[in-house]
Amino acid sequence: MSHQPERKEKDCLNCGATVQGRYCQYCSQENIITRQGFWSLSRHFIYDIFHFDGKFFETLRPLLFQPGLVARQYKEGKRIRFLDPIRMYLFTSAVFFIVFFSISPRINFNSTNYWLLDRAERMELVMSVSGSAKQQPNNTIIQNQLSLLLDSTKQIELKTYGDKNPSRLVSFKGRRYYMNEKMDSISANSSWLQKKIIQGTEKFKDKYKDDYDAGANKLFNTFLHRLPYLFFISLPFFAAVLNLLYRRKSNFFYSDHAIFTIYHYIFSFILLLLMIAFNSLFEWSHWPLFSWLLAALVIAWPLHLFFGMKRFYGNSYGVTILNFLLLNILGAFVLVLLFIVFFLFSLIV
Repeated sequence: MSHQPERKEKDCLNCGATVQGRYCQYCSQENIITRQGFWSLSRHFIYDIFHFDGKFFETLRPLLFQPGLVARQYKEGKRIRFLDPIRMYLFTSAVFFIVFFSISPRINFNSTNYWLLDRAERMELVMSVSGSAKQQPNNTIIQNQLSLLLDSTKQIELKTYGDKNPSRLVSFKGRRYYMNEKMDSISANSSWLQKKIIQGTEKFKDKYKDDYDAGANKLFNTFLHRLPYLFFISLPFFAAVLNLLYRRKSNFFYSDHAIFTIYHYIFSFILLLLMIAFNSLFEWSHWPLFSWLLAALVIAWPLHLFFGMKRFYGNSYGVTILNFLLLNILGAFVLVLLFIVFFLFSLIV
């Protein structure tokens, strides 16, 4: 239902029929004034976001303070008072990532230093690599590195971090290589994934050449901006873990576990937004109250999930504790695996 005023005229603007009420009984178009001002459009947009009649806030209250209730009632068919979980997920996740990317600083890997080796330092590095070459005489990578080090026409740089511990990155005529880490050519026995990783790594090196820090920044920030996709893809996996843990409950289907998962993710996004807000307020005011509220939110997340599982599935506390622990272990494993896959995808593509 629109919040525009109803037209005084009773002819339907769509089909021309005489309208008996607010809606045409033939084509169902709403008989409202068509002209809208700026504030009317803005108000209409806000009503659209919150599903016109405040369903967003009607869903938000029990979602925050009565864990598992919204998902439970949605499963039981009591859905008219709640906002559709997919729409609510899209809205809350969009708001969270907009805020997250707008306030998070861009990561820069620029804490490294380079220095040119003198003769003594160069010979020390030669002796170190020579020892490795003697232990691995068939290692062509080390042999090639040793021959490059012995070539006096090439300058050598070491790259270190704050603790002055060299990462064995050397430079030959302006191009840098990692000592003992440069990839060999792709062998015939390499798997498809190995070939893709090697090709992606070599492409990455060729693209950024001397500017390794710029490459690391690009790789990390590309991965960071794929986080919304990662969380979205993790949804069915999280639901699958719940389906596995509660497989003996014949009255629960995979779609029910998916609904519980979606509402849990919505709660997590809202909680993270509150944590960002309290952290910003603490940094601005240095009031300990905000740090206490931040700590309370950290504790609230697992408690909300636990009591949500207890209410939604109706098991005893003992069974819920066991499934809660298993869910967190398996869920963490799935997230780590997805992080690795997305990171490799960022490197390959």
